[in-house]
Amino acid sequence: MYQLIIAAFICVLFALSAKSLRRLKLYEMTTIAILIAIAVGGRAIFAAIPSIQPSSYIIILAGMMFGHGAGLVVGILTPVISNTVLGFGDYIWFQMLAWGLMGFLAGFLPKRFYPVPVVYGALWGYLFGFITNFWWLFASRLPLTPATIIAGNATSFPLDSMHAVCTAALFIVLPYGAVNKIYQKITGTGNHSREMKGKFTNEKSLSTDFSTDSANHDNLGSASQHTK
Repeated sequence: MYQLIIAAFICVLFALSAKSLRRLKLYEMTTIAILIAIAVGGRAIFAAIPSIQPSSYIIILAGMMFGHGAGLVVGILTPVISNTVLGFGDYIWFQMLAWGLMGFLAGFLPKRFYPVPVVYGALWGYLFGFITNFWWLFASRLPLTPATIIAGNATSFPLDSMHAVCTAALFIVLPYGAVNKIYQKITGTGNHSREMKGKFTNEKSLSTDFSTDSANHDNLGSASQHTK
């Protein structure tokens, strides 16, 4: 039953992301595919170390850089692809929900405040554990009561703390602003590139106008000589 509820909720998120996804350019889609590969590879490589992996950092970064639709896609596909190596189970539904929602909401974060992604990443270290812990409650067939929910989250608290610290630390070492500037320089999509493009366009327009004026002047000169 919970599978249908989660699937329906994810479909709603995709419907809300349709406009954001349609705006993506080809080179941005290519970058998103690379981010998915990094998130999947990072999770597989660090699978032996519980809760220490770069996936959440990459998912949040994708949402901040390319919008909530991209964050949702990276968040959904990361567990789907990585679990082909790590193994599937009903817990994947809760991983898709947690990581998908993490990336989706990251698209609405303010970009200019350095501490925001650090705090957001740390917060989602615990929210991810809270959401995925419901799989354990459903699998064990325990009643959903405040006592069982608290017990489940208390058990996972050390691992959730490691997840929170790891994600926050990555945003401290590799902040969103620095990564975005590097990406803009590589792809030529920064403000400097737009200014140069505008300058080139203006110069081209001036050159065209000058050529047109010269041609008109020559035509007038020819016409004057012909009249004489």
